[in-house]
Amino acid sequence: MNNMKKILILMCLLLSTASFAQTNSSEQTAPAGDSQKYVYCQLLGYQHLFGKKVKITVDFGQESKLISFTNKNKVMVDENNKPIVFNSMIDGLNYMGQDGWNFVQAYAITMGSTNVYHYLLRKDISTFSEEEQKNIFDSIKLKQ
Repeated sequence: MNNMKKILILMCLLLSTASFAQTNSSEQTAPAGDSQKYVYCQLLGYQHLFGKKVKITVDFGQESKLISFTNKNKVMVDENNKPIVFNSMIDGLNYMGQDGWNFVQAYAITMGSTNVYHYLLRKDISTFSEEEQKNIFDSIKLKQ
C-alpha cells in the first residue's frame, strides 16, 4: 500500500510539473512551408550620464576599416549628409520602424561615464524581389 501512495504522489508531481511547462512561440521552429527570411542590424546608442541627446550608429555587418577607433562611418545621416541626432533610443527605434525594421532585443552596458545601448532589429525580406534584397540597406544613409 505504501508503494501505491508513493507512485500516486510521484504521478501528481509529474503531472503538475508538466502542466506548468510553457513554450515560447518566438523560439519555436517555423512550419515546413514557412519561408520567412530576415536581415538583421544593430543600433548602438551612446549617451553620457548627464547628456540629453543620444548618438546612434548602425551596424548592418558592413565592412569597417582595419584601423578605426570611432564609428563615424556608421552614423546615420539625412538627405543633406548631416548626422541625424536622436532624442532617445526610442526615437531611433521609431525612425528605423518607419523603414520596416522590427525590434528583437535590447541591452545596455555602462563604460566609464557612458551608457551604450544595443538594440537588435530585423526585417522580413521573404516577399522582396532579388533586386530589393540587394538594396535592402540603401534606404538608411550612412556617413561617407
